[in-house]
Amino acid sequence: MKTIVRRLRRLEERLCPPLETESDRQLLARIAAGRRRLAESNVQDGRVRNSDDRKRADISGLSVEQILHRGRTRLATE
Repeated sequence: MKTIVRRLRRLEERLCPPLETESDRQLLARIAAGRRRLAESNVQDGRVRNSDDRKRADISGLSVEQILHRGRTRLATE
């Protein structure tokens, strides 16, 4: 019986998601605040964007080089 308990404990340690720490919560709060500031900035600049506008073209089947070139082209035209 002890071996089963040990095996279960090892599986739980390896496969279960880690517990959320205080630093994780702080990081998530900072990310949310940054997204909020970005949204406010875009509204003030007249660049209202929503999640539909941010959808990227389908990149399945493209090489890494092609994806990077697309990004450079997109940045150059903005």
